[in-house]
Amino acid sequence: MVSKAPGHITGFFSVVFGKNLESTGSIGAGVCIEPGASVDLRVQQGVGSIKVVDNGVEVAGDITKRVISNILGDRLQMYDIEVVVEHSLPLSQGFGLSASIALSVANEVVKKFGMRKNPQDMLRYVHEAEVKLGGGMGDAVAEVFGSFVLREKAGLPPYGRVRVLNFEHDTVVATIVGPPILTATILGNSSVMDKINRVGAECVREFAHNPSIDNFFAQSWRFSTETGLACAKIRRVVDDVRKFGLASMCMLGNAVFAIGDEDKLRRTMEKFGEVHVLKVARKGADGYFSHNTLHPKP
Repeated sequence: MVSKAPGHITGFFSVVFGKNLESTGSIGAGVCIEPGASVDLRVQQGVGSIKVVDNGVEVAGDITKRVISNILGDRLQMYDIEVVVEHSLPLSQGFGLSASIALSVANEVVKKFGMRKNPQDMLRYVHEAEVKLGGGMGDAVAEVFGSFVLREKAGLPPYGRVRVLNFEHDTVVATIVGPPILTATILGNSSVMDKINRVGAECVREFAHNPSIDNFFAQSWRFSTETGLACAKIRRVVDDVRKFGLASMCMLGNAVFAIGDEDKLRRTMEKFGEVHVLKVARKGADGYFSHNTLHPKP
């Protein structure tokens, strides 16, 4: 038995550092996608070691290890745990896989150890690991809800405010056109972040006033270009893809996502790089909707 969570493509965002973890995160908008990540745990008695295997390769898995340690506490010292992670999308290309993996890990730990944990606490463990270790600043919050998500107020629900937008579109086509972008590298660049936060906040305000699918892509592309994050190749791909739909850049990654004529989008994107046809994930991460504190405010 495995646990799963959707991925998440952010169109635009602005980072907010609050007084505490609950009020820290980001505002912005994006779309939850599947497949995201799936996680299985192999547990045996031991001395507290954690091994993380990602698509068959052992990795450091710092965020995963922190989530497990946060949940189990001292109990971890009695076990050795192998975390088996699988995903078809590439890491560090703006698909929200870090949060998807972390949410799946949290849910799988609770199931495997027969624990009773409030989903609010589980999300807090994930959010803390993501924020402190340089993962996404808002992906985890979005991924517990699914669909298109507007994060109007940063932080964890119920402090953070989320609006779920059920646009009719069910398919997202994406292409990878360059090397991965490490989120921590961008978040650590103050001059880049100043521009991101200013433009991102403006895009959130404009989108909140008119939350349509057309405006989502309009604000996403505005964000990509005005922040300078969209390189020449990204701009060229988006120009071509826009002939057959709406398109923008995945945040943060060297990737383009689009909706429209699926067949023509796929054929156009194949000229530039690896193509993925994704479904809009209408359901959020496993295990997180059993508690009403995570439901979006009306």
